[in-house]
Amino acid sequence: SANVMTFHGRENVEDILEVIDNGKTTIALPSRKVKDMAQFLLDNGVSESRKVTVCERLSYPDEKIVSTSLKDIATSEFTYMCIMIIEGKN
Repeated sequence: SANVMTFHGRENVEDILEVIDNGKTTIALPSRKVKDMAQFLLDNGVSESRKVTVCERLSYPDEKIVSTSLKDIATSEFTYMCIMIIEGKN
């Protein structure tokens, strides 16, 4: 099973980090730029090597799916129409 969460309107950092670090994969809807969400996770102790997949503009002709590290996502540009899949901790 996986966690599914939105970052829209989330202010409780501990709640977000508890979900991200519970061992399950998390499917997240970012509330701001994906790179900002990745940097937020890095700043709060999530491993820079954590695997993240960003699915951008799904079902559109210019759909893009990128799988890489959280560190790399923090320096990448994506449109607002995307989801993040954050792999569970091994």
